[in-house]
Amino acid sequence: MRRKQTRTTLAIGASVAVHVLVLAAIWGMKVQGPVLVEEPDHVMVELVEPLPPPPEPTPDPAPTGPPAETPTPVQAARTEEAAKAPEIRKPQTAPPPRIHRTPPPTVPVETIQVTAAPPDSNMRLLGDGELAGALVAGQGAGGGAGQGGSGGGGSGGSGTGTGCDMLGRLQAMVRRDARVQSTVRRAQQELKAGRRAIQLWDGDWIQSTGQDGRGLAGVRQAIAVEIAFAPRECRMEQVRGLVVLSLGDDAGAPRLALGAPSWRWGELATR
Repeated sequence: MRRKQTRTTLAIGASVAVHVLVLAAIWGMKVQGPVLVEEPDHVMVELVEPLPPPPEPTPDPAPTGPPAETPTPVQAARTEEAAKAPEIRKPQTAPPPRIHRTPPPTVPVETIQVTAAPPDSNMRLLGDGELAGALVAGQGAGGGAGQGGSGGGGSGGSGTGTGCDMLGRLQAMVRRDARVQSTVRRAQQELKAGRRAIQLWDGDWIQSTGQDGRGLAGVRQAIAVEIAFAPRECRMEQVRGLVVLSLGDDAGAPRLALGAPSWRWGELATR
């Protein structure tokens, strides 16, 4: 009985000792916390296309033409001898002598001033004696003796008494037309007419030297237009001798003479 108790006591003591050792071992262990792992910094990654591969080197073009010939020993020896030979310089020739030429003598030139003569004209200049009995404006259609002077008179002018004052119409036109005035006054100065009348028409228009057409430029056309717009009975009026148109009332005003032995006013617009 006593042995049985002893064994029980020993068993209990051994069990307690084992528990004590286990507890002591557990208490002796250090409690470690969770292990923290550091995360690396963020890295930005950009996707780009890869660079193209470098171009392959272009091979040198194959030489064209026949292959170079290798000089023979004889040719090589000649080349060396030519290189060693001294340079031969051409002799310098003296420049040709300069030829002295005597300049030609100066010949004096005599300047002669030539005065142009006044141009000739086919137009007649009629004085007072030739205009005696000529029809002038203001006498009416019946006509009468014109302004006359000393000496023989020309054929007198007259009308038919139809009541058409064509001479008055023409004189009024030449006095108001600035172009006619300029042309006639310039002709008076060039021809040195003075008080003499310039005869433009003697059955046909007279062409002056230097004029492209017959009659003074513009004057013939102006007279023809004025007559063309006149009544028919006035254009058919019979006239004998000369008529005189005065471009002004002053003493030096130019005058124009028109006329033939027997004619009509309408002939001035048709010839």
